[in-house]
Amino acid sequence: MKKDAGLIDRIRRLVILHHDEERTIEEDGTMIEVIPLWKWLLSDNRIF
Repeated sequence: MKKDAGLIDRIRRLVILHHDEERTIEEDGTMIEVIPLWKWLLSDNRIF
C-alpha cells in the first residue's frame, strides 16, 4: 500500500466488510481489519 501524501497517517481505522471472514491484515506496516458485515451492523462503533 503506497502512502499518498500522508493520507494513511490521517486515517484512524481501515476496515473491510466481508460476508463471514474476520481477521487482521498487516500491509506495509498498516493494520486493516476484516469484519463480518453482520458484526459491524450490530456494533455500536460504526463510523462510516
